[in-house]
Amino acid sequence: TVVPDVDLDIDQCDGLITDRPGIGLMVRQADCQAVMLYDPVQSAVGIVHAGWRGTVANIIGAGVSAMQEHYGTRPDDLVAAVSPSLGPCCAEFKNFSTELPDSLHRYQVRPTYFDFWAISRSQLLAAGIPAKSISVAGVCTVCNRDYFSFRREKTTGRFASLIGLRG
Repeated sequence: TVVPDVDLDIDQCDGLITDRPGIGLMVRQADCQAVMLYDPVQSAVGIVHAGWRGTVANIIGAGVSAMQEHYGTRPDDLVAAVSPSLGPCCAEFKNFSTELPDSLHRYQVRPTYFDFWAISRSQLLAAGIPAKSISVAGVCTVCNRDYFSFRREKTTGRFASLIGLRG
């Protein structure tokens, strides 16, 4: 049970959901995607940290499923937003043949480079979210110096994505 007005830091967690107003859900990232989910009908929100490993494991689909199970969310009611993150211009995976399953190879935009924005959009669509309800920031954290980027700086800070229901 989460108590309002108390900060709770949960390590080793790639997804959070709540239907309680006044609680903010936050993930920190530096190139990875935060995918925020909002169900205006059941009044619930979720957020997932979708790095390449989470993408391979379909953390997005797991987040949608958790909201369905716990709050009765219907995927076609959801609104989704994908944060600034590693863009297809800079998402190089030299070891993609061992790191990424064959099903993701079709998102290769040039040798060793992948479009994770398109992968996330596809996973959101596959989870039942309508295309009109999906927004992708389309801002590359490597190219845009307004954001922290592990790929660009190696030693860097993190920026945060946050979602919540008004209290």
